[in-house]
Formats: sequence, structure tokens, C-alpha cells
Amino acid sequence: MASLPRALRSLARLGTATGAHQPAWISPRVHRRAMPARTFAVAARRVTSPLQSNYEAKLVKGTVRPDERQAALVDALGVMLEKLVESVKESGGNTKTKGAYIFGPVGSGKSMVANMAFEAASQLIPGRTLRLHFHDFTTMVHSEMHRAKQNAPSEQAVPAVARGIAEKTSLLYLDEMQVTDIADAAILSRLIAQLFALGVCVLFTTNRAPTELYKDGLNRH
Repeated sequence: MASLPRALRSLARLGTATGAHQPAWISPRVHRRAMPARTFAVAARRVTSPLQSNYEAKLVKGTVRPDERQAALVDALGVMLEKLVESVKESGGNTKTKGAYIFGPVGSGKSMVANMAFEAASQLIPGRTLRLHFHDFTTMVHSEMHRAKQNAPSEQAVPAVARGIAEKTSLLYLDEMQVTDIADAAILSRLIAQLFALGVCVLFTTNRAPTELYKDGLNRH
């Protein structure tokens, strides 16, 4: 594997650890075990959540087919939602739950399940969720940073944008993440770290493993 730029490695490391208060990779490769390329696997205890109830209802209606990968993902995100809602209700907004980075091939159902998780979260913590396509998110970030620089030093722009998001958001869902610009990688690594520090849970979906986020990107070295 070609070496990644330092900024992107920093961004990718945000998802390397697992645990109650750390972001988790939900992926075809878990704990370095060899698994089929189209398999999602995750260690998660079984809980009952609106997400799981909705998924099981779709199974009964036949709108989705039984899929062990999707069921494992539903279980994992159900656990994440349980911890998210509990901490948000206790704190009034912020959370210690960092979120999940979900990656896998096209057609594996990751975005479908992530969308269901987002809808469940929106019912449980209304007004505290935000869903954006990753391209729209980066556009928004650049716009907000430009605005912040009009009133403060440049080095304070990223923290200002993070605070603006955290004031209104407990769960940020970014769909179809892909980094193709080194400047974006540098900004995003700082911004996402700031969001975690401020108590925002971030849910990513992407076709790329974290180490491939910057694949074919500009100014790669």
C-alpha cells in the first residue's frame, strides 16, 4: 500500500479503535480475520431498538431479503444508537459515543441500513441529527470556514465550524465519504477530531477502507 499523506492518516486513525466511547470500523475486515469481500462483521450484543424493529418489519413484509451482513450491521448500529440516546438525554446534547465508519462494496446495503439508523435517531433525539452527502458537507465546511475567517484568525476557523455544528447536532451522518484533495484531508482530520471532542457522534458510509480514502487523490505522496 502506498503511504498516505500525514493528514489523511490522521483522519483514518479516527476509526481504528473499538469500544463504547470510540469510533468503530464496520467492514469486510474485522480484527484482521480473513472474510469474504462482501461480508460485514461486527461484535455486538443483541438489543431491541427502533432500528432493529424497523429492519425486522421490512423482513416480514419482504421489502428486504435476509442478509447476515446487514443483520450484523443493524445490531451494531442499534448498540450505537442506544448509547447515543442515553448520553444525549443525560447531557442535554453531547455524547461520548464517537460513531461508526461503515465501508464495503456497492450494493451491500450499508447506506440503506445507515439511513434507517439515522431515521431512528431522528425520532429518538428530534432536532439533534444532521444528514449530508459528503460532497455537500465539504462544501458547507468551506463556506462556513470562509465566513469564520471574516471575524477571527484563520487558525480559529475549524474550531468555530465545529462549534457551530455541535451546537445543533448530536448525530452527524455523512454518506459516500471520499477524500480527493489534500487540503480537504487536512481540514477534515482537524474538524472531525474537534467534533468528537465536542460530543458529536459521526456516522460515515463509504465504498473505501480508511487506508484507501485518498486513493487517486490530488497531490498524493
